[in-house]
This record gives sequence, structure tokens and C-alpha cells, in this order.
Amino acid sequence: MPRKYTLDESFFDVIDTEEKAFALGMIVTDGNITRKHGTITGFKIDIQSCDIDVLDCIKGALKYSGPIRRLDQYDVDGCTRKDKVRLDISSVRLARALQLLEVHPAKSMHETLPSLITRLSRPLILGILAGDGSTFFRRSGRYSRIAVVDFCGTKELLTGIQAIIPLSVPSSLYRDKRHLNIWSLRFNGRSALLLLSWLYSPMPRCYMKRKYDKYLEIKKYYEEMDKKKELARESRCG
Repeated sequence: MPRKYTLDESFFDVIDTEEKAFALGMIVTDGNITRKHGTITGFKIDIQSCDIDVLDCIKGALKYSGPIRRLDQYDVDGCTRKDKVRLDISSVRLARALQLLEVHPAKSMHETLPSLITRLSRPLILGILAGDGSTFFRRSGRYSRIAVVDFCGTKELLTGIQAIIPLSVPSSLYRDKRHLNIWSLRFNGRSALLLLSWLYSPMPRCYMKRKYDKYLEIKKYYEEMDKKKELARESRCG
């Protein structure tokens, strides 16, 4: 039976491009292998509608001609609507290739980091950051702020990320006390800036614009802080 939409079904057979590594990171954290009547049928990724640019990039890399669907979901209280979008791909071949890369059919307490060649570790982590990571400022004292990059996942996944980041930057790993195997990997302050600078340089082909914009905000904040410190030093010496 011919396919309704065009699709590169060999996409995940060999992970050898930035786009493939990024998509894999997204699926590991924010996607699922789909099933129907116990049989795998493909995979899907659901994200906030404001981040649809990420799905557009993955869709283009897959050469998929089908639509990205808009979903309406509700919070637990049944009141607050959350707009989400879904990339839903039907392909047994793609799903089986993802299983060989240790992607599980549903969200699992045993997620691990796929083993890729070193040059693709950066887009892989960038995909994980887009899926289950956070980039933000937290208050430090009355007037200053500290940048934070936070990854959420299993201990196996996060220790895998720690192991392949080629940077000597401090990070902290701690468990969410509400869950058995949900952990956070956190980078604070200059460590967060160093990590983000590595992830976004050179400019990646696939990335989440909202988190890239936050990186630019963080970069500007620390550049301005350094300028203020330099001016203060000059005034003391003068």
C-alpha cells in the first residue's frame, strides 16, 4: 500500500548528521514510540505550540509531507487549556530503528543516552535540552541573577550527558524526592553560560528558538556584568 505522505524511512538507520542526532534527543525526552493493538506503528512528539519551529525542522529533515497537528489539552484541574502540537509519524521501520537506539515505546524510568560518535554529542544534548531541559535565571540576593541550565530525566540519562560534555564545568546531580528515578542535572552561573556557548557554537541546524533566545539573554547579561566589573577596576586604579 503506497504511503499517503512522503517520508525518509531510512532516517534513523544510521545517525550520521546533526539533524538526526537532534531529533533523536527530542524523541528520547519528549517523544514516544506509538503502538496499536500491541504492535509498534511509528513515533510521535508533542510540544507546546509556541515551539513549533522545532517540529518544522525535524519534519523537514525527515522529508515528511504530512501535517503537524494542533492539540488541545487541559491541566489536571480541567480549567487551564494548554495548546500543544504533535508530529505523528506512521512508520514501523523508523520505530524499529529507534528501538535499536534504545528508545522505549513509552515514557520510562529506564531512559538511557544513545551511544553516538563524539561529533554528534552536541546536537544530541541540544535535542535533549529542547525536550526536557530548562534555561532560566534565578535570583541571587536582592539585585543579581544567576543563569541556570537544568536537565530532567533518569539518573542513567543524565550521567550519560555528564560523561560526554567536553567541558570542565561544575554541575550538580540530584534526585526529585517525589519520584523514584527522576533526577535533575543542573549547571549554574558561568557553568551554564559555558555549556550553552558550546551547544550553540557553531550555530546548529536544528534548535529551539525560545531557548536560543534565552541563551542570548544570558550571554548579554554576563557580558554587561563583566563590563561593569572592568569599569569598577579602572575607576579604582585611576
